[in-house]
Amino acid sequence: LLVLRSRDRTYRNSFFLRLSKPFRGMCAALLLMPVLMVVSVFAAAFFASETPDWSMLRMYRGDPLGLLGLAGHGLVFGPLTEELGWRGYLQDCWKHRGPTAYGVGTGLVWMVWQLPLFFLPGAYQNELLRQGALPVFCFTLSTMALSVILGALAHGTDSILAPILLRFMANFTGELLPL
Repeated sequence: LLVLRSRDRTYRNSFFLRLSKPFRGMCAALLLMPVLMVVSVFAAAFFASETPDWSMLRMYRGDPLGLLGLAGHGLVFGPLTEELGWRGYLQDCWKHRGPTAYGVGTGLVWMVWQLPLFFLPGAYQNELLRQGALPVFCFTLSTMALSVILGALAHGTDSILAPILLRFMANFTGELLPL
């Protein structure tokens, strides 16, 4: 809505062009997170003697429509809507400060955005809060780091689609392969 309200037609056109712009490395963005998650599952099994949890993969193996629903929900309620704001609009407002500064800045805004979820029973963030300060700190740190990475990706590709896809794959793979 903020982009649409802009009186700058060039900016509006640029925003929507960056939203649909394919980028070099698109396949890598789609495969990076699943590969990292599988490696993490096996590393946890090896170093922490944790048995890999394949239950979600088994559950969706026979339910492709359910998997498609999970993917659609995971895309719309997270990466698509939030990255339009974080890497699309907000990053445009702060891009004169440089990639690290706007990565950290959008990460801080993103954390404030998620604060209510820490107090919503059943939310992932609420489960972290119930486990204590260390999981909340690790979540905050990982959110900030991911924000810097997504900001650099958006900057380097001049695409809003790039961080949307990378974050979608991170969230989607995280749902299927819980650590």
